[in-house]
Amino acid sequence: ELNVIEQCLNLFKTGDVQRRRAETSSRPDEYECAFPRIHGMVFEPSDGILRKLPIDFRHYLKKYKAVYQMYESRDFKASHEGA
Repeated sequence: ELNVIEQCLNLFKTGDVQRRRAETSSRPDEYECAFPRIHGMVFEPSDGILRKLPIDFRHYLKKYKAVYQMYESRDFKASHEGA
């Protein structure tokens, strides 16, 4: 499970994902939520059930934003208003 969480965070940190999430979250009139959405899933062989892991991306965004230069919707708005 820890590996799946770490891989979800690695995907979440990529520039393409960050830019698209910032763009879609800055336009609530067009998008219900930020896209793409990332889901961590694990399969439990003992019962055959695929389970979604509860990953708190907001927590990790606050924790690692400065380290990984991660986007937020207000960052996207500021970069496009000045352009």
